[in-house]
Amino acid sequence: MKAARAIGVKKILITHPFLKTPGLSLEQLKELIVLGAKAEFCYCTVSMMWRHATVQEVAAAIKEIKPANAIITSDSGQRHNPIPPESLRVFAQCLYECGLSKEDISLLAVDNPKGLMEE
Repeated sequence: MKAARAIGVKKILITHPFLKTPGLSLEQLKELIVLGAKAEFCYCTVSMMWRHATVQEVAAAIKEIKPANAIITSDSGQRHNPIPPESLRVFAQCLYECGLSKEDISLLAVDNPKGLMEE
């Protein structure tokens, strides 16, 4: 993060933080968020095939780092996962059932990803 900032990188996305690689702890992820990164949580991380974290763990992490610092994606399309729109719908619904608000879900799935694409 520090080296990326030093050479002018403005936006950094930490993808799959709880997947086997990079396998970050919540504390490590929080350190990266403090340095200005955003976290990308993907359906695949919680899917039945890979299950590197539970939806409850992801929801708790999002609450801890604040929804403004995260995005959600499907990262699906593999034969063993639902198609991407359905994966994202299921993921969002599960996070909602874990206590994230509709506004949080919109921020995670729409506004924050859009912000990463803007100058």
